[in-house]
Amino acid sequence: MLAAYIVAAIVGVGLIVFSALEGLGANAEIGGGDLANDVDASHGPIEAHDAGGHADYDPLGESAEGAVWLPFLSVRFWTYAVGTFGLLGTLLTLANVSREPLTAIVAVGTALLTGTIAAVAVRALSKMERTSSASETDFLGVAGKVTVPIRGSLPGKVRTSVKGDLIDLVAVSDDGGEILQGEEVVVIEIDGRQARVSRCTDILGE
Repeated sequence: MLAAYIVAAIVGVGLIVFSALEGLGANAEIGGGDLANDVDASHGPIEAHDAGGHADYDPLGESAEGAVWLPFLSVRFWTYAVGTFGLLGTLLTLANVSREPLTAIVAVGTALLTGTIAAVAVRALSKMERTSSASETDFLGVAGKVTVPIRGSLPGKVRTSVKGDLIDLVAVSDDGGEILQGEEVVVIEIDGRQARVSRCTDILGE
């Protein structure tokens, strides 16, 4: 088994190092504004959602409608799992801490846990990164739907789709009027931390 552990360690660690270096190169090219990082005192941060259209998701990707994302379907999961299996198996064997099959059981269990944590963490960070890369101009002219009613000077929330992600924006009405939940609107301006929106019917009427 020692040979299998060593091979797994070399392959897994090599892939981890390669992906880390690749990630550093990609991060150097990321630009855009900080709109998605703004926080409104009454509504909290602008929220990103998955491209499937679900407002809420848990860390393992199970949506409100039952669509499930599983960690072991991720390449990242297997990369970290193989690396952990190889490293831990090699260390336990060389240190003579345990014997087979206990060493293999411990290595496999730890590998599955590490792979799951890595896959979930990378997925969450990827969503945050895609959202933060959206600049203010990306939202202009984008259609959305009111999820929290806009009542006069009291802001509401509008859900839009930008760069494949669903994003909730704190929004106020362009004419100062009331816009009910479910109405279709268009973002016409980003004013500080808020979006100014107008009804689609008002724009089409013009």
